[in-house]
Amino acid sequence: MIELTAAATQKIKHFLEAEPGKCFRIKLKIGGCNGVSVSSQVDDDVSYRFDDLILVIDPLSDSLLPSLRIDYLDSLTFSGFKFDNPSAISKCGCGQSFSL
Repeated sequence: MIELTAAATQKIKHFLEAEPGKCFRIKLKIGGCNGVSVSSQVDDDVSYRFDDLILVIDPLSDSLLPSLRIDYLDSLTFSGFKFDNPSAISKCGCGQSFSL
C-alpha cells in the first residue's frame, strides 16, 4: 500500500491544479547509482485513486513497490519528492536509487 505524507499530498495537489485532467505517475527507472530509481511525473492516464488524488503506477513498478512511502522535502540541501521503498535490498549514498 502506498503511503503519502501530508507534504507530498499538498505538493501533488499543487502540480495537478496547474494540469487539469492529468494524474501523478510513479514509475521505476533502470539506472542510478544502485540499479533502480523511482521517478514521478504528471501524465494523462488514470489508474488509481488515493484519497482525492489520482496516482498512476505501471503494473511492474506497482508489484515491486508494495509499501512505498512518498514524502516531499523542501530544505536548503534538497527540494523534491522522497521515495522510501522498504523492499529495497540496498540504497545508494545519495538516496535516489536502490536495488531489489
